[in-house]
Amino acid sequence: MPPNVTARRAFPSMPTGMLAERYDRGVGLRRKTPRKKHADLLGPTDRDPVAILARSDRTRVPELVPVRYEPDKPRSPVLA
Repeated sequence: MPPNVTARRAFPSMPTGMLAERYDRGVGLRRKTPRKKHADLLGPTDRDPVAILARSDRTRVPELVPVRYEPDKPRSPVLA
């Protein structure tokens, strides 16, 4: 680093020690609940997701409800 440039932390208001503690806690929690476990669905087996969506449609602007069910459009022609 050139002598006239000073290094700045990414989060100037957050002490480095706090960040390291949060990182370590996250690593510990990840060991306790691995990402693979997030795929397990523990909700009720008789749940009807379509009925849940239809119920929430009642409180929406009727003209905009169909937009909710349109597939996402590509954001870039390169990705299409």
